[in-house]
Amino acid sequence: MYEGYYRHVHAYCRRRSNVDSADDLVADVFLTVWRKIRDAPDGEDALRWLYRIAYLKVTNHWREANRRKKLDEQLESIGIEPASLIQDQV
Repeated sequence: MYEGYYRHVHAYCRRRSNVDSADDLVADVFLTVWRKIRDAPDGEDALRWLYRIAYLKVTNHWREANRRKKLDEQLESIGIEPASLIQDQV
């Protein structure tokens, strides 16, 4: 499944995130596949199943990024430098 559909899943994640995040998202998708391999459908349904898992991973990624951005904004508004900015400087 990995060899047959990696390209498709990576392209899907890449279109919806940046390059670094896409690699992490794809790894997370296939980790989930490994854990749920008994639930994997055969044939053409397999790709749809993978896209569904990828969709869930991408939307979680977006939510996390949004929460992180809002928290950084709140911290900046009270004069605290967000950890994400400090990490960028290292």
